[in-house]
Amino acid sequence: MKSLIKFSTLSLALVSSLLSNTVLASNAKVCNDFADSIQDLADFSKVTSYYVDSPELFAEPNARLSPQQLADFKPFCRVDGAFEQRKGLDGNDYAIGFAVALPDNWNGRFLFQGGGGLNGVLHHPVGRATGNDVALFEGFAVATTDSGHIAKHPFDPSFFSDQQAIENFWGEAIAKTTPIAKNIVQRFYDKAIDHNYFAGCSTGGREAMVMSQRYPDLYEGIISMAPARVTNLSEIADLWVAKRLSIIPGVDPQKPFNEAQRKHIIDGLLEQCDSNDGLADGWIADTVGCDFDASKLQCGNDNSPGCLTAAQVEGLVDAFAGPRDSDGKQIYPAFYFDHGIADNEGSFAPGLLFAAPGPLGKTRFNEDWDIKRELDMAIGFPLEGGNATQTNIQQFIDNGGKIIFTHGVSDPWFSAKDTFDYFNAMNAEHGGSQKAADFSQFYFVPGMAHCAGGSITYDSYDALSALVNWVEQGTAPEKIVAESRNGDQRPLCPHPKVSTYVGGDTSLASSFSCK
Repeated sequence: MKSLIKFSTLSLALVSSLLSNTVLASNAKVCNDFADSIQDLADFSKVTSYYVDSPELFAEPNARLSPQQLADFKPFCRVDGAFEQRKGLDGNDYAIGFAVALPDNWNGRFLFQGGGGLNGVLHHPVGRATGNDVALFEGFAVATTDSGHIAKHPFDPSFFSDQQAIENFWGEAIAKTTPIAKNIVQRFYDKAIDHNYFAGCSTGGREAMVMSQRYPDLYEGIISMAPARVTNLSEIADLWVAKRLSIIPGVDPQKPFNEAQRKHIIDGLLEQCDSNDGLADGWIADTVGCDFDASKLQCGNDNSPGCLTAAQVEGLVDAFAGPRDSDGKQIYPAFYFDHGIADNEGSFAPGLLFAAPGPLGKTRFNEDWDIKRELDMAIGFPLEGGNATQTNIQQFIDNGGKIIFTHGVSDPWFSAKDTFDYFNAMNAEHGGSQKAADFSQFYFVPGMAHCAGGSITYDSYDALSALVNWVEQGTAPEKIVAESRNGDQRPLCPHPKVSTYVGGDTSLASSFSCK
C-alpha cells in the first residue's frame, strides 16, 4: 500500500510538472506571436514580444533585484517597442522607447514605473519601488519608458538642445506611452484594466507629481518618492552646501569635518533628538520636532576630541539652512539635520557632511560661490519646464485620486523639506491638512539617503499595497511597516504622526505606535 501511495504521489507530481510545462509552452507561443497583433496600436518603428520563463533576464547588475526578490519570480510576457521615431533638430535620432511586462498571474492592475537621472535608459519594467516585493511578480502589468532619448550615462544632457526631446522628458513621453501601454495590456488579456497606478523615485518621483498635476486622468493612485521636483534649484542647494562647508577657515576643502568630528556631530544630534520618540536607538523618528543646536558642539562649550571650531559651527548651520539670494530670499528649502548625514562616504550620493556637490553642479565646485551666476543658469534651464510645482490638483482629486509622498530625511540631493513644503502648500490649496488627508499622505523616512540606503534606516517598505488598499477599499493607511537591512521593523507614520515606542521587542513594528 505504501509503495502504491508513493507511486501515486510521484505520478501526480509528474502530471503536475507536465501540465506546468505545457502551460508555459502555450503562454510562450501566445506571447511570441503577440507583437504581430498590436501593430495597429501606434506608429511603431519597432515592436517585439518574448516570453520570460526564468529570472536569468535579471542577472545583469543594473536589474537591481535582490536574491530575495528573484526568488519570487513569476513568468511573464515582455513587449518592447518604440514610436515617434524622428531626426532631431540637433541631428540625433530620437524615438520614445517603452517596455511592458505582462505577467501570467495578472491581478487586473496596471503600474507605470518612473525613471531616474536624466532618463535615456529603458530599465526592466518590474515595479521595484515597493519594498521587498516586486510589483510584476505580485501580478501587476508594468510599463516604463526611456522618455524619448538614449543616454550615454545617467546624467547625459545631450538631448537638452532638442525641443521635443526635452518636452518628452518633462512628462509628455509618459503621457504618450501610457495609453499605448494600457491598450497593450487590455488586448493581451482581452479584459479591461481594473485600476491604474504610478510609482517612481527621484526623477520618477517628479514624474509621479507631474502625472497628478498635468495628466490627472491617467492614474488613480500615485507614489512620489524623493522627487527631483525643482532640479534647477536643488542643484544650487547641493552646490551651496558643498561650497559653504569647503570654505570653512582651517579645514580640508574635500573633507571639512574629520572622522571624530563627524561622529561627534551625529552623537550630539542623537543626544538632543533621539529620545523624542520614546526610545534612544540611533534613529530619530521625529524629524520636524528635532530642534538641533549645533553650538553645543563647539569647543569651549564641549571640549571632547571631536568638538567643532566656531567657524565649523557657523558653516554647518549656514550650509544646512539652504541658499539665499543677495536680498536674503530663500532659493531652496533647508536640509534637516538627520542621523544619516555622515553616511555613504565615497558613494554616488554621500551624506551632506562630506561636502559633495550634486551631479549637475560638480563642474563648478572649484569656482568661487556666485549666487547670481547660479540663478542666471537656473532661470530658463532646460529642466525648469518639467518642475513639479502646481499645487492645484483638483481634477485628480475629483477622479478619486490618492497620492502618497515619501522622502528620506538624509537625502543629500533633494531636501525632504522641499517635498514636505510642497505637500503642505498643496494641502492648503485644497482646504487644509484635515480635508486633504482624504487624498494625500506624507511619510518621512529617517536615516534614508536618496531613494534607499543608510547605516540606520528602515528603507524597505511597501507603499504600493498601502496605496492599493486606499484606492480600492477606501481605507487610508494608518502606517506603513518598514524593514531595515537586518530585518528589524518600524512603522513609518503619515505626518503629523510619529513612530513612538510603546514597549516590547524593539525589533518589531508592533512595539511602536503612530502618535
